[in-house]
Amino acid sequence: MNVAKFLYVLCAVLALLSCSDKERFTIEGELGYTNAKTAYLVFVDEVFGNEVLLDSSKVNDGKFRFSGKVESPVVCQIRVGRRNSVKLFVENSDIKVHSSAHLPDEVVVTGSKADADLDVLQKKERELLSEKNMVWLEIVNAKKAKKYRRAEELKRRYDRINDSLFVFTRNFVYVNPKSVGASYFIYYLMLTQKFDSKKLEPVVSLFDPSISETYYMKYIKEEMLLNQRLALNMEAYDFCLPLQNGATVSLSDFKGKFVYLDFTATWCKSCMSQRNDLKRIYDKYHDGGLEIVSVYLDKNKEEWAKSVEASALPWFQVCDFKYWESPVTKYYRVHKIPYGVLIDGDGKLVAINPSFRMLEAKLKKENRRKNEF
Repeated sequence: MNVAKFLYVLCAVLALLSCSDKERFTIEGELGYTNAKTAYLVFVDEVFGNEVLLDSSKVNDGKFRFSGKVESPVVCQIRVGRRNSVKLFVENSDIKVHSSAHLPDEVVVTGSKADADLDVLQKKERELLSEKNMVWLEIVNAKKAKKYRRAEELKRRYDRINDSLFVFTRNFVYVNPKSVGASYFIYYLMLTQKFDSKKLEPVVSLFDPSISETYYMKYIKEEMLLNQRLALNMEAYDFCLPLQNGATVSLSDFKGKFVYLDFTATWCKSCMSQRNDLKRIYDKYHDGGLEIVSVYLDKNKEEWAKSVEASALPWFQVCDFKYWESPVTKYYRVHKIPYGVLIDGDGKLVAINPSFRMLEAKLKKENRRKNEF
């Protein structure tokens, strides 16, 4: 991470501990089935992976207690022994955490308005995800049975389910414009690329100005600002970066082809977890003119070379070992990874950090256009 990014995160984390003594939180917890002696309350920055220990507590018969203060509500983790960590919103209030009476592994959190709001949105997302999975199975079965018209109908239904989450979120924010829990949900939608920031702009505009300086709203505003600076249809930056074998690759080498720049790093677990999806897209569209260039934000040449060799990916992998200070990284406004941009055959930006679903939609459209001529 470069110095500016490090300072940004450090200041944000220090701010968690900087409000008045009158505003404090207490968390009283009771979790069954644990022999752990100590419980930990940890803030985790989900963009950069930094962790800050906010408090710790001795555990007696599964009971523990945390206290402290936060400038604005933030999502933290409670870690107790080998149990799965408990994720919850921490705000300056009296919060209680306990195991469900019916399911020992299920945890109930009360006393946090932000957590309650987030729970409403996450439950809706899980409900729609379950529905999407069932529809997807129907699509697969319809295609196997060669019922293509039925498959198309189901695909439209599948897309409407995606839209339902957007509409539900927008309506929730409209009714609850001061909800910090909802702001975290928007932050999560951006990080996971379920919707791009352009689509989320009208939802973000519904939030009340009184929460504009909270932790997650600051991130959302920065994300929006970055995407405004990097506009669609603008001329793409023509980089020249080294491959593992010492040769170089330039954007101009791919004139007439679509190029997806995949900003990644060997140390980024979420980047590595997306490799199978990216390979599937490459295999499907490469013959139609798609090239992928993975631009690594690494510093150690030896470790990078080992990773590149082990991965044996069929596309170009480049790195200038300048980390976040790489000119290509700065030009494309890369401030988190995984991140990607799609460039068309004329060297114009046609998608900024698209989800893989959006990326495929763009490539399908281009293939159809080619087949018309």
